[in-house]
Amino acid sequence: MALLEKFIKIASLSMYLNNIYAAKAIYTGISHPAISRMTRTFGSISRDSKLKFNKLHAIVSMDNNGVSYRTHFKNTSSPCVPYLGLHTKDLVFILDGNPNFLQRDGDQIVNFQKLYMIWETVSDVMHGLHSTYKIRPHPQMRKWFLLSAPVLHESQIFLWSKR
Repeated sequence: MALLEKFIKIASLSMYLNNIYAAKAIYTGISHPAISRMTRTFGSISRDSKLKFNKLHAIVSMDNNGVSYRTHFKNTSSPCVPYLGLHTKDLVFILDGNPNFLQRDGDQIVNFQKLYMIWETVSDVMHGLHSTYKIRPHPQMRKWFLLSAPVLHESQIFLWSKR
């Protein structure tokens, strides 16, 4: 329970710092079936942690093509670390779904609409990269964070999830 609440808190702090990528990664880990099956653990976390988790879900959920994430991302200020998975998917759909050239009056012309859509997607990702975080490294915190949780094998995680 304490470890789950710690990760929810870290994800919430990541969102506060506009590090959507880290928040999405933590959310994905918490949502893994081996973790989400631990109903007693989820049932015993604090009300505050449940609210933070639900808020996190509302933002990083990819329901409706990530509409809540897209809205949140457009309203964030710099610095920001976006969730690149959705933007990469957008680029793949633009590249694969639109021809490079169009036929007009028997001539081949460059599809500038496709180029504009690519620019728009890349520009959206770049908007959060105009400034940097003003956070100094803290060696003791880094050591505590990296060494505080045991590394478990998938079979151990599965056994724990059945408790």
